[in-house]
Amino acid sequence: MRPRKSIILISLVIGICLSGCLDAPDKKVSITPEATATVKATVMPAINEGDVIIGTWQWIDNRNIDNKVEYVFKTDGTFTRYDSANGIKNYKGKWTKADDKKYHLVYAEPSPGYVSENLYYNENMDRLYTEIYQFLDRKT
Repeated sequence: MRPRKSIILISLVIGICLSGCLDAPDKKVSITPEATATVKATVMPAINEGDVIIGTWQWIDNRNIDNKVEYVFKTDGTFTRYDSANGIKNYKGKWTKADDKKYHLVYAEPSPGYVSENLYYNENMDRLYTEIYQFLDRKT
């Protein structure tokens, strides 16, 4: 949605609320959580839209192809890590961009044995690297 449409939508919502207050100053005006969520979703774009990390990345153990780790990064700053080592495990958390090449991940419970990790983006190879130099390729 263009910024102009967002401003018009916000103005309309505020105008409706204010007109209700002016018509009957002793009445309370309430906005439902659903209406608030709709306005927020309409007005606020995804914060990380277009970032190179968005999408699915995977690491496969060359010695055991059943041992895979897959990260799915979303534009809302959340991620899910699917880990097939020792049975399938799913970990969720939030990610932030520390700089052009570094991403900081913080795990929610349960965690894979640590609460956070950093991933590093190599633009020339279009790969993410972990701190122990495992690389993640973009899943196609």
